[in-house]
Amino acid sequence: MPKYIEKTKSLTLPLLPLRGGVAFPSIPFSIEVNLKSEVLAIETAKQIGGHILLISYKSPDDADFPTMDNLNLVGVMAKIQHSQMENGVLRASLECRCRAELVEVYGGDVPTARILCKTVRMEPLDSETQEDLDNIETQLRSELLSKFDQLVAMLPEMDDNLNAAVKAVDNLGQLCDLIAGAVLLLPDHKQAVLNEFRPDERAELLIEILDLEMDFLQTELDIRKKTRARMDENQRDYYLREQLRVIQNELGEDGADDDLAEYYQKIMKIKEMPDTIREKLLKELKKLEKLPFASPESNVLRGYLDTCLELPFGKKTEDRVDVTVARKILEKDHDGMEKVKERILEYIAVRGRTDGVRNQILCLVGAPGVGKTSVASSIARALNRKFVRVSLGGVRDEADIRGHRKTYVAAMPGRIIDAITKAESENPLILLDEIDKLTRDNHGDPSAALLEVLDPDQNKNFRDHFVEFAWDLSDCIF
Repeated sequence: MPKYIEKTKSLTLPLLPLRGGVAFPSIPFSIEVNLKSEVLAIETAKQIGGHILLISYKSPDDADFPTMDNLNLVGVMAKIQHSQMENGVLRASLECRCRAELVEVYGGDVPTARILCKTVRMEPLDSETQEDLDNIETQLRSELLSKFDQLVAMLPEMDDNLNAAVKAVDNLGQLCDLIAGAVLLLPDHKQAVLNEFRPDERAELLIEILDLEMDFLQTELDIRKKTRARMDENQRDYYLREQLRVIQNELGEDGADDDLAEYYQKIMKIKEMPDTIREKLLKELKKLEKLPFASPESNVLRGYLDTCLELPFGKKTEDRVDVTVARKILEKDHDGMEKVKERILEYIAVRGRTDGVRNQILCLVGAPGVGKTSVASSIARALNRKFVRVSLGGVRDEADIRGHRKTYVAAMPGRIIDAITKAESENPLILLDEIDKLTRDNHGDPSAALLEVLDPDQNKNFRDHFVEFAWDLSDCIF
Protein backbone atom coordinates (compact mmCIF):
# COMPACT_ATOMS: atom_id res chain seq x y z
CA MET A 1 0.00 0.00 0.00
CA PRO A 2 1.18 3.59 -0.59
CA LYS A 3 2.94 5.51 2.11
CA TYR A 4 1.21 8.78 3.00
CA ILE A 5 3.37 11.64 4.27
CA GLU A 6 1.72 14.59 6.00
CA LYS A 7 3.54 17.93 5.65
CA THR A 8 2.72 20.67 8.16
CA LYS A 9 3.56 24.33 8.50
CA SER A 10 2.78 26.45 11.57
CA LEU A 11 1.23 29.91 11.02
CA THR A 12 -0.50 32.58 13.06
CA LEU A 13 -3.31 34.32 11.12
CA PRO A 14 -6.37 36.52 11.75
CA LEU A 15 -9.45 34.34 12.26
CA LEU A 16 -12.79 34.85 10.48
CA PRO A 17 -15.48 32.54 11.97
CA LEU A 18 -18.30 31.36 9.67
CA ARG A 19 -21.92 30.77 10.71
CA GLY A 20 -23.69 28.05 8.73
CA GLY A 21 -21.11 27.98 5.92
CA VAL A 22 -18.07 25.82 5.17
CA ALA A 23 -15.21 26.82 2.87
CA PHE A 24 -13.23 24.28 0.82
CA PRO A 25 -9.75 24.48 -0.74
CA SER A 26 -9.53 25.50 -4.42
CA ILE A 27 -13.12 26.83 -4.38
CA PRO A 28 -13.69 30.63 -4.50
CA PHE A 29 -15.49 31.97 -1.43
CA SER A 30 -17.43 35.23 -1.02
CA ILE A 31 -18.60 36.69 2.25
CA GLU A 32 -20.38 39.75 3.65
CA VAL A 33 -19.57 40.91 7.21
CA ASN A 34 -20.69 43.83 9.35
CA LEU A 35 -19.50 42.94 12.85
CA LYS A 36 -16.60 45.10 14.04
CA SER A 37 -14.39 42.13 14.93
CA GLU A 38 -14.97 40.47 11.53
CA VAL A 39 -14.27 43.69 9.60
CA LEU A 40 -11.06 44.20 11.63
CA ALA A 41 -10.00 40.61 10.93
CA ILE A 42 -10.22 41.17 7.16
CA GLU A 43 -8.47 44.57 7.37
CA THR A 44 -5.69 43.10 9.51
CA ALA A 45 -5.24 40.20 7.09
CA LYS A 46 -4.83 42.65 4.17
CA GLN A 47 -2.02 44.38 6.05
CA ILE A 48 0.00 41.17 6.48
CA GLY A 49 -0.25 39.78 2.97
CA GLY A 50 -3.96 38.96 2.74
CA HIS A 51 -3.95 35.51 4.39
CA ILE A 52 -6.76 34.64 6.82
CA LEU A 53 -8.25 31.53 8.45
CA LEU A 54 -11.87 30.60 7.59
CA ILE A 55 -13.38 28.21 10.09
CA SER A 56 -16.97 27.37 11.03
CA TYR A 57 -18.75 27.55 14.35
CA LYS A 58 -19.97 24.19 15.63
CA SER A 59 -23.45 25.71 15.93
CA PRO A 60 -24.71 28.26 13.33
CA ASP A 61 -26.56 30.09 16.12
CA ASP A 62 -23.42 30.58 18.21
CA ALA A 63 -22.79 34.32 18.73
CA ASP A 64 -20.04 34.06 21.36
CA PHE A 65 -16.43 35.10 20.83
CA PRO A 66 -14.64 32.32 18.88
CA THR A 67 -12.85 29.83 21.13
CA MET A 68 -11.49 26.31 20.85
CA ASP A 69 -14.76 25.07 22.38
CA ASN A 70 -17.26 26.60 19.96
CA LEU A 71 -15.20 26.30 16.72
CA ASN A 72 -14.57 23.28 14.52
CA LEU A 73 -10.94 22.18 14.57
CA VAL A 74 -10.41 22.13 10.79
CA GLY A 75 -10.79 25.12 8.50
CA VAL A 76 -9.26 26.64 5.38
CA MET A 77 -6.43 29.11 4.90
CA ALA A 78 -7.53 31.67 2.32
CA LYS A 79 -6.13 34.76 0.62
CA ILE A 80 -8.21 37.91 0.19
CA GLN A 81 -8.48 38.81 -3.49
CA HIS A 82 -10.83 41.79 -3.25
CA SER A 83 -12.81 43.64 -0.55
CA GLN A 84 -15.08 46.66 -0.58
CA MET A 85 -17.11 48.49 2.10
CA GLU A 86 -20.66 49.55 1.14
CA ASN A 87 -23.29 50.90 3.54
CA GLY A 88 -21.52 49.48 6.58
CA VAL A 89 -21.16 46.00 5.02
CA LEU A 90 -17.76 44.67 3.95
CA ARG A 91 -17.90 42.37 0.93
CA ALA A 92 -14.84 40.22 0.31
CA SER A 93 -13.81 37.64 -2.31
CA LEU A 94 -11.29 35.03 -1.17
CA GLU A 95 -9.22 32.29 -2.76
CA CYS A 96 -9.17 29.23 -0.53
CA ARG A 97 -5.71 27.64 -0.48
CA CYS A 98 -5.43 24.59 1.79
CA ARG A 99 -6.80 22.85 4.86
CA ALA A 100 -5.63 24.05 8.26
CA GLU A 101 -5.92 22.51 11.71
CA LEU A 102 -6.70 24.89 14.56
CA VAL A 103 -4.16 24.77 17.40
CA GLU A 104 -4.92 27.80 19.55
CA VAL A 105 -7.19 30.89 19.56
CA TYR A 106 -6.04 34.25 20.92
CA GLY A 107 -8.43 36.94 22.19
CA GLY A 108 -8.48 40.66 21.52
CA ASP A 109 -10.27 43.04 19.18
CA VAL A 110 -9.20 40.84 16.28
CA PRO A 111 -9.49 37.07 16.94
CA THR A 112 -6.21 35.40 15.99
CA ALA A 113 -5.48 31.70 15.56
CA ARG A 114 -2.35 29.58 15.51
CA ILE A 115 -2.78 26.87 12.91
CA LEU A 116 -1.05 23.98 11.19
CA CYS A 117 -1.39 24.11 7.40
CA LYS A 118 -1.42 20.48 6.30
CA THR A 119 -0.99 18.75 2.97
CA VAL A 120 -1.02 15.01 2.41
CA ARG A 121 1.51 13.65 -0.06
CA MET A 122 1.83 10.05 -1.23
CA GLU A 123 5.08 8.28 -1.92
CA PRO A 124 4.62 4.84 -3.55
CA LEU A 125 6.87 2.03 -2.44
CA ASP A 126 7.14 0.45 -5.87
CA SER A 127 5.50 0.36 -9.30
CA GLU A 128 2.96 -2.29 -8.25
CA THR A 129 1.86 -0.15 -5.30
CA GLN A 130 1.52 2.82 -7.62
CA GLU A 131 -0.68 0.76 -9.93
CA ASP A 132 -2.83 -0.39 -6.99
CA LEU A 133 -3.23 3.21 -5.88
CA ASP A 134 -4.24 4.30 -9.38
CA ASN A 135 -6.82 1.51 -9.54
CA ILE A 136 -8.27 2.42 -6.15
CA GLU A 137 -8.49 6.11 -7.01
CA THR A 138 -10.01 5.31 -10.40
CA GLN A 139 -12.70 3.18 -8.77
CA LEU A 140 -13.43 5.82 -6.14
CA ARG A 141 -13.58 8.58 -8.76
CA SER A 142 -15.92 6.50 -10.94
CA GLU A 143 -18.27 5.72 -8.04
CA LEU A 144 -18.15 9.34 -6.86
CA LEU A 145 -19.10 10.65 -10.31
CA SER A 146 -21.90 8.07 -10.52
CA LYS A 147 -23.36 9.27 -7.20
CA PHE A 148 -22.97 12.87 -8.37
CA ASP A 149 -24.88 12.12 -11.59
CA GLN A 150 -27.69 10.50 -9.59
CA LEU A 151 -27.89 13.55 -7.34
CA VAL A 152 -27.90 15.95 -10.31
CA ALA A 153 -30.81 13.99 -11.82
CA MET A 154 -32.79 14.67 -8.62
CA LEU A 155 -31.93 18.38 -8.75
CA PRO A 156 -32.96 19.71 -12.19
CA GLU A 157 -32.03 23.26 -11.17
CA MET A 158 -28.34 22.27 -10.92
CA ASP A 159 -26.05 24.50 -12.99
CA ASP A 160 -24.69 22.81 -16.15
CA ASN A 161 -21.37 24.60 -15.68
CA LEU A 162 -20.90 22.84 -12.36
CA ASN A 163 -21.49 19.48 -14.01
CA ALA A 164 -18.82 20.25 -16.61
CA ALA A 165 -16.38 21.52 -13.95
CA VAL A 166 -16.77 18.35 -11.89
CA LYS A 167 -16.11 16.10 -14.89
CA ALA A 168 -12.95 18.11 -15.73
CA VAL A 169 -11.25 17.56 -12.33
CA ASP A 170 -8.70 14.74 -12.29
CA ASN A 171 -7.36 15.06 -8.74
CA LEU A 172 -9.46 12.91 -6.37
CA GLY A 173 -9.08 15.22 -3.37
CA GLN A 174 -10.08 18.33 -5.34
CA LEU A 175 -13.01 16.44 -6.85
CA CYS A 176 -14.30 15.60 -3.36
CA ASP A 177 -13.96 19.21 -2.23
CA LEU A 178 -15.75 20.56 -5.31
CA ILE A 179 -18.69 18.15 -5.00
CA ALA A 180 -19.00 18.60 -1.23
CA GLY A 181 -18.93 22.39 -1.45
CA ALA A 182 -21.43 22.55 -4.32
CA VAL A 183 -24.12 19.95 -3.58
CA LEU A 184 -24.11 18.89 0.07
CA LEU A 185 -27.06 20.32 1.99
CA LEU A 186 -26.07 20.02 5.66
CA PRO A 187 -23.16 22.01 7.16
CA ASP A 188 -22.27 19.04 9.38
CA HIS A 189 -21.80 16.85 6.30
CA LYS A 190 -19.62 19.49 4.66
CA GLN A 191 -17.50 19.83 7.78
CA ALA A 192 -17.07 16.05 7.99
CA VAL A 193 -15.62 16.03 4.45
CA LEU A 194 -13.38 19.00 5.27
CA ASN A 195 -12.02 17.15 8.33
CA GLU A 196 -10.60 14.36 6.12
CA PHE A 197 -7.06 15.13 4.91
CA ARG A 198 -6.44 11.88 3.00
CA PRO A 199 -8.09 11.93 -0.45
CA ASP A 200 -9.09 8.24 -0.48
CA GLU A 201 -10.75 8.39 2.94
CA ARG A 202 -12.37 11.69 1.97
CA ALA A 203 -13.87 10.07 -1.14
CA GLU A 204 -15.21 7.05 0.79
CA LEU A 205 -16.82 9.35 3.36
CA LEU A 206 -18.34 11.58 0.66
CA ILE A 207 -19.88 8.57 -1.10
CA GLU A 208 -21.63 7.56 2.16
CA ILE A 209 -22.86 11.13 2.71
CA LEU A 210 -24.18 11.40 -0.85
CA ASP A 211 -26.20 8.22 -0.26
CA LEU A 212 -27.70 9.73 2.89
CA GLU A 213 -28.57 13.03 1.21
CA MET A 214 -30.09 11.27 -1.79
CA ASP A 215 -32.34 9.29 0.56
CA PHE A 216 -33.37 12.58 2.17
CA LEU A 217 -34.03 14.20 -1.22
CA GLN A 218 -36.02 11.20 -2.43
CA THR A 219 -38.26 11.40 0.63
CA GLU A 220 -38.76 15.13 0.05
CA LEU A 221 -39.54 14.53 -3.65
CA ASP A 222 -42.11 11.86 -2.74
CA ILE A 223 -43.82 14.28 -0.36
CA ARG A 224 -43.85 17.01 -3.03
CA LYS A 225 -45.26 14.55 -5.57
CA LYS A 226 -48.12 13.57 -3.29
CA THR A 227 -48.83 17.20 -2.45
CA ARG A 228 -48.82 18.12 -6.16
CA ALA A 229 -51.20 15.25 -6.92
CA ARG A 230 -53.66 16.58 -4.35
CA MET A 231 -53.33 20.08 -5.76
CA ASP A 232 -53.92 18.76 -9.30
CA GLU A 233 -57.02 16.95 -8.09
CA ASN A 234 -58.36 20.17 -6.54
CA GLN A 235 -57.62 22.06 -9.78
CA ARG A 236 -59.42 19.35 -11.76
CA ASP A 237 -62.45 19.69 -9.48
CA TYR A 238 -62.39 23.44 -9.99
CA TYR A 239 -62.18 23.05 -13.80
CA LEU A 240 -65.13 20.65 -13.85
CA ARG A 241 -67.17 22.99 -11.66
CA GLU A 242 -66.48 25.83 -14.10
CA GLN A 243 -67.72 23.65 -16.95
CA LEU A 244 -70.81 22.75 -14.96
CA ARG A 245 -71.46 26.43 -14.28
CA VAL A 246 -71.39 27.21 -18.02
CA ILE A 247 -73.81 24.37 -18.75
CA GLN A 248 -76.18 25.53 -16.02
CA ASN A 249 -76.04 29.06 -17.42
CA GLU A 250 -77.11 27.69 -20.80
CA LEU A 251 -79.97 25.83 -19.11
CA GLY A 252 -81.07 28.93 -17.24
CA GLU A 253 -79.90 27.61 -13.87
CA ASP A 254 -77.27 30.30 -13.43
CA GLY A 255 -76.37 31.12 -9.86
CA ALA A 256 -76.61 27.55 -8.58
CA ASP A 257 -73.00 26.68 -9.31
CA ASP A 258 -71.80 30.02 -7.96
CA ASP A 259 -73.23 28.94 -4.61
CA LEU A 260 -71.48 25.57 -4.84
CA ALA A 261 -68.14 27.19 -5.65
CA GLU A 262 -68.65 29.58 -2.74
CA TYR A 263 -69.37 26.66 -0.40
CA TYR A 264 -66.22 24.89 -1.62
CA GLN A 265 -64.08 27.97 -1.10
CA LYS A 266 -65.47 28.48 2.41
CA ILE A 267 -64.77 24.86 3.35
CA MET A 268 -61.18 25.00 2.09
CA LYS A 269 -60.57 28.46 3.58
CA ILE A 270 -61.13 27.36 7.20
CA LYS A 271 -57.64 26.03 7.97
CA GLU A 272 -58.48 25.13 11.58
CA MET A 273 -61.29 22.77 10.54
CA PRO A 274 -60.39 19.13 11.36
CA ASP A 275 -59.80 16.96 8.30
CA THR A 276 -62.58 14.54 9.25
CA ILE A 277 -65.13 17.36 9.33
CA ARG A 278 -63.78 18.85 6.09
CA GLU A 279 -64.16 15.49 4.34
CA LYS A 280 -67.73 15.17 5.61
CA LEU A 281 -68.70 18.65 4.39
CA LEU A 282 -67.11 18.02 0.99
CA LYS A 283 -69.06 14.77 0.78
CA GLU A 284 -72.30 16.64 1.53
CA LEU A 285 -71.33 19.25 -1.09
CA LYS A 286 -70.93 16.53 -3.73
CA LYS A 287 -74.45 15.31 -2.88
CA LEU A 288 -75.72 18.85 -3.31
CA GLU A 289 -74.10 19.13 -6.75
CA LYS A 290 -76.18 16.21 -8.01
CA LEU A 291 -79.51 17.60 -6.78
CA PRO A 292 -81.81 19.97 -8.68
CA PHE A 293 -81.53 23.51 -7.39
CA ALA A 294 -85.17 23.76 -6.20
CA SER A 295 -85.52 20.31 -4.62
CA PRO A 296 -86.46 20.11 -0.90
CA GLU A 297 -83.39 18.00 -0.11
CA SER A 298 -81.21 20.66 -1.75
CA ASN A 299 -82.60 23.27 0.66
CA VAL A 300 -81.90 20.97 3.60
CA LEU A 301 -78.28 20.42 2.54
CA ARG A 302 -77.74 24.16 1.99
CA GLY A 303 -79.07 24.89 5.45
CA TYR A 304 -76.81 22.19 6.88
CA LEU A 305 -73.71 23.59 5.16
CA ASP A 306 -74.59 27.14 6.22
CA THR A 307 -74.91 26.04 9.85
CA CYS A 308 -71.63 24.09 9.87
CA LEU A 309 -69.66 26.87 8.17
CA GLU A 310 -70.87 29.42 10.71
CA LEU A 311 -69.29 27.45 13.57
CA PRO A 312 -66.18 29.18 15.00
CA PHE A 313 -63.49 26.62 14.12
CA GLY A 314 -60.24 27.58 15.88
CA LYS A 315 -61.59 30.91 17.15
CA LYS A 316 -60.90 31.42 20.85
CA THR A 317 -60.53 34.37 23.16
CA GLU A 318 -57.53 34.56 25.49
CA ASP A 319 -58.49 34.45 29.16
CA ARG A 320 -57.73 37.46 31.33
CA VAL A 321 -57.27 36.07 34.83
CA ASP A 322 -56.78 39.26 36.86
CA VAL A 323 -58.51 39.56 40.22
CA THR A 324 -58.00 43.34 40.36
CA VAL A 325 -59.65 43.93 37.00
CA ALA A 326 -62.47 41.52 37.87
CA ARG A 327 -63.11 43.34 41.17
CA LYS A 328 -63.37 46.70 39.36
CA ILE A 329 -65.84 45.29 36.81
CA LEU A 330 -68.01 43.67 39.49
CA GLU A 331 -68.03 46.82 41.64
CA LYS A 332 -68.90 48.96 38.64
CA ASP A 333 -71.74 46.70 37.46
CA HIS A 334 -73.33 45.81 40.82
CA ASP A 335 -73.97 47.36 44.21
CA GLY A 336 -74.09 45.08 47.22
CA MET A 337 -73.97 41.31 46.79
CA GLU A 338 -70.62 41.25 48.61
CA LYS A 339 -70.69 37.50 49.28
CA VAL A 340 -71.44 36.77 45.63
CA LYS A 341 -68.61 39.03 44.46
CA GLU A 342 -66.14 37.49 46.88
CA ARG A 343 -67.10 33.99 45.76
CA ILE A 344 -66.61 34.96 42.11
CA LEU A 345 -63.23 36.57 42.86
CA GLU A 346 -62.17 33.41 44.66
CA TYR A 347 -63.14 31.41 41.57
CA ILE A 348 -61.10 33.69 39.28
CA ALA A 349 -58.13 33.54 41.66
CA VAL A 350 -58.20 29.74 41.59
CA ARG A 351 -58.27 29.80 37.78
CA GLY A 352 -55.15 31.98 37.84
CA ARG A 353 -53.31 29.60 40.16
CA THR A 354 -54.41 26.37 38.46
CA ASP A 355 -53.02 25.67 35.01
CA GLY A 356 -55.18 23.79 32.53
CA VAL A 357 -58.42 23.75 34.55
CA ARG A 358 -61.27 23.23 32.12
CA ASN A 359 -65.03 23.09 32.15
CA GLN A 360 -65.96 24.75 35.44
CA ILE A 361 -69.64 25.20 36.27
CA LEU A 362 -70.92 28.16 38.32
CA CYS A 363 -74.39 27.95 39.86
CA LEU A 364 -76.21 31.25 40.48
CA VAL A 365 -79.33 30.89 42.61
CA GLY A 366 -81.84 33.60 43.40
CA ALA A 367 -85.32 34.98 42.86
CA PRO A 368 -86.21 36.53 39.47
CA GLY A 369 -84.75 40.00 38.96
CA VAL A 370 -81.95 39.87 41.55
CA GLY A 371 -79.21 40.08 38.89
CA LYS A 372 -78.11 36.53 38.03
CA THR A 373 -77.89 37.23 34.31
CA SER A 374 -76.03 40.51 34.75
CA VAL A 375 -73.57 38.85 37.15
CA ALA A 376 -72.85 36.16 34.53
CA SER A 377 -72.29 38.89 31.92
CA SER A 378 -69.85 40.64 34.28
CA ILE A 379 -67.92 37.40 34.81
CA ALA A 380 -67.60 37.00 31.03
CA ARG A 381 -66.27 40.57 30.69
CA ALA A 382 -63.84 40.05 33.57
CA LEU A 383 -62.46 36.88 31.94
CA ASN A 384 -62.46 38.46 28.45
CA ARG A 385 -64.82 35.77 27.15
CA LYS A 386 -67.77 36.01 24.79
CA PHE A 387 -71.12 35.86 26.60
CA VAL A 388 -74.21 34.07 25.30
CA ARG A 389 -77.51 33.30 27.05
CA VAL A 390 -79.53 30.11 26.52
CA SER A 391 -83.06 30.19 27.98
CA LEU A 392 -84.25 26.74 29.05
CA GLY A 393 -87.60 27.80 30.50
CA GLY A 394 -90.34 25.52 29.20
CA VAL A 395 -87.96 23.31 27.16
CA ARG A 396 -89.49 19.84 27.05
CA ASP A 397 -87.95 18.22 23.98
CA GLU A 398 -84.54 16.58 24.11
CA ALA A 399 -83.96 17.74 20.51
CA ASP A 400 -83.89 21.35 21.75
CA ILE A 401 -80.57 20.47 23.40
CA ARG A 402 -79.13 17.87 21.02
CA GLY A 403 -80.65 19.21 17.79
CA HIS A 404 -82.94 17.55 15.21
CA ARG A 405 -81.71 15.11 12.64
CA LYS A 406 -81.47 16.92 9.32
CA THR A 407 -83.68 14.34 7.61
CA TYR A 408 -86.73 15.90 9.34
CA VAL A 409 -88.59 18.86 7.91
CA ALA A 410 -87.58 22.19 9.50
CA ALA A 411 -84.62 20.50 11.25
CA MET A 412 -82.27 22.79 13.16
CA PRO A 413 -79.29 22.49 15.51
CA GLY A 414 -79.75 22.37 19.27
CA ARG A 415 -79.52 25.38 21.52
CA ILE A 416 -75.95 24.61 22.60
CA ILE A 417 -74.52 24.57 19.06
CA ASP A 418 -76.67 27.61 18.26
CA ALA A 419 -75.13 29.41 21.25
CA ILE A 420 -71.60 28.52 20.10
CA THR A 421 -72.42 29.96 16.66
CA LYS A 422 -73.81 33.18 18.13
CA ALA A 423 -70.81 33.60 20.42
CA GLU A 424 -68.39 33.20 17.48
CA SER A 425 -65.93 31.56 19.86
CA GLU A 426 -65.02 28.03 20.91
CA ASN A 427 -64.68 29.03 24.56
CA PRO A 428 -67.56 31.38 25.47
CA LEU A 429 -69.29 31.75 28.82
CA ILE A 430 -72.72 30.16 28.30
CA LEU A 431 -75.52 31.12 30.70
CA LEU A 432 -78.06 28.29 30.99
CA ASP A 433 -80.91 30.47 32.23
CA GLU A 434 -84.04 29.18 33.99
CA ILE A 435 -82.58 25.69 34.21
CA ASP A 436 -84.99 24.93 37.05
CA LYS A 437 -87.94 25.34 34.64
CA LEU A 438 -87.01 22.37 32.44
CA THR A 439 -89.90 19.96 31.84
CA ARG A 440 -90.20 16.57 30.19
CA ASP A 441 -92.73 14.78 27.98
CA ASN A 442 -92.90 11.86 25.57
CA HIS A 443 -90.20 13.44 23.35
CA GLY A 444 -87.52 12.70 25.93
CA ASP A 445 -85.90 14.24 28.97
CA PRO A 446 -83.89 17.40 28.14
CA SER A 447 -82.20 17.29 31.55
CA ALA A 448 -80.57 14.00 30.55
CA ALA A 449 -79.25 15.66 27.39
CA LEU A 450 -77.76 18.43 29.54
CA LEU A 451 -75.65 15.82 31.29
CA GLU A 452 -73.63 15.35 28.10
CA VAL A 453 -73.22 19.13 27.90
CA LEU A 454 -72.04 19.65 31.48
CA ASP A 455 -70.19 16.42 32.29
CA PRO A 456 -66.42 17.02 31.66
CA ASP A 457 -65.96 13.35 30.77
CA GLN A 458 -68.56 13.57 27.98
CA ASN A 459 -68.64 17.13 26.65
CA LYS A 460 -65.25 16.79 24.99
CA ASN A 461 -67.16 15.01 22.24
CA PHE A 462 -70.63 16.57 22.40
CA ARG A 463 -72.52 15.40 19.33
CA ASP A 464 -75.37 17.47 17.99
CA HIS A 465 -77.82 15.42 15.89
CA PHE A 466 -78.05 18.13 13.23
CA VAL A 467 -74.36 18.80 12.53
CA GLU A 468 -73.54 15.08 12.98
CA PHE A 469 -69.97 15.56 14.22
CA ALA A 470 -68.42 15.93 17.66
CA TRP A 471 -67.81 19.40 19.13
CA ASP A 472 -65.51 20.09 22.08
CA LEU A 473 -67.32 21.98 24.87
CA SER A 474 -64.63 21.45 27.49
CA ASP A 475 -63.25 24.98 27.12
CA CYS A 476 -66.65 26.59 27.76
CA ILE A 477 -67.73 27.94 31.15
CA PHE A 478 -71.34 27.23 32.07
